[in-house]
Amino acid sequence: GLAGLFHKQKYGLFTGTVVGSLARFLVHYLVGVWVWGEYMPESFFGMTMTTPWFYSFLYNGSYMVIDMILCLVVAALLGLVNSVTADRIAELNFAATKAALAAVTPEGSACEPQEITDAARDAASAQGGKLLEMYTVSTGGYACKVSASGSQGTIVMIVGVDAEGKITGISIVDNAETSGIGSKVMDNLPNAAGVPVLDQFIGMSDAGTLVVNKTVTAITGATVSTKGVTMGANAALAAVAALG
Repeated sequence: GLAGLFHKQKYGLFTGTVVGSLARFLVHYLVGVWVWGEYMPESFFGMTMTTPWFYSFLYNGSYMVIDMILCLVVAALLGLVNSVTADRIAELNFAATKAALAAVTPEGSACEPQEITDAARDAASAQGGKLLEMYTVSTGGYACKVSASGSQGTIVMIVGVDAEGKITGISIVDNAETSGIGSKVMDNLPNAAGVPVLDQFIGMSDAGTLVVNKTVTAITGATVSTKGVTMGANAALAAVAALG
């Protein structure tokens, strides 16, 4: 609705709530006059009603103002919670990213953040993933932090790619996959062929050639989650290839 038009603004949640509430009131107000006016009671809130324009204003305003205030209060509380937890969440994400980088690069490697080019970003997007961060690896190659859609939301992962364009490993940073099903993929449990599902990507190359049930073997019952990781792997390979 109208509220969504302000989602990118700094205080868009509050602006959107007010604009959305006012638009809602306007519609209800006019309908109250034109459709329900004939059912107007003789009195409302102890006042004699003589016109549906005033009655509809009182009736709809009596509860919509309260609704808007409650929404603004909840929004403020959410903002407060976010401000309190934002730093901690950032710390946890940094730690998870650091651990994932270490897992997909040779021991002793240093990873330096690299600016993401438009070409790399577009290449990753063309494979269905989103390039979030990119690192150069001191021992050669790159590490890409990418996201892709899983069965229950976004899967964020680090994909290592060596100087020859081959995957050196995949490590999951964040996910919301179903426990006991999609989580098996996230935890690198054996696939239908008995191979750890994430480890099978090591040595693979060429973006777009990684396909579940063809070059990639899924975990039984977790095909969508496996496809999400595969999408992220293809996105990382494409991003690195775009660097030339």
